[in-house]
Amino acid sequence: MSAKDNQFAVIWQDALDNYEITTKKNLRDPNLPKVTSVDELIMTLDNHAKDFKSYRQKNQTFFQVFATTLRPVELLGDLAAFEVEGQARRQRRRPVAARIVDRQAMLVFRPLLFPVNDRPEKRILVG
Repeated sequence: MSAKDNQFAVIWQDALDNYEITTKKNLRDPNLPKVTSVDELIMTLDNHAKDFKSYRQKNQTFFQVFATTLRPVELLGDLAAFEVEGQARRQRRRPVAARIVDRQAMLVFRPLLFPVNDRPEKRILVG
């Protein structure tokens, strides 16, 4: 082992120690490849990149179908978010008295909308 490889091994062990301290996860799994030099690290990363590229190519049709299938859901979510933002903007422009009436109506109708077992926790609404 050369001095350069020895230096890499020390840095690598320090990195593993810091990772374990930070995340409480040990990366010294015997199933993971042992990296003892910069060249081995580069080779390991290249192999993983090739495997990932191969995986993406094999499953490209699935990913395209999945994305196409979920596109309407994404559009509905965008539309709902746009509507909610518009309602919030309109709500801010309404007089305080109208907002209080809305809250009182919600207190009356909430038990009808949410049965006792399904009722969300009580929240204080701030104007």
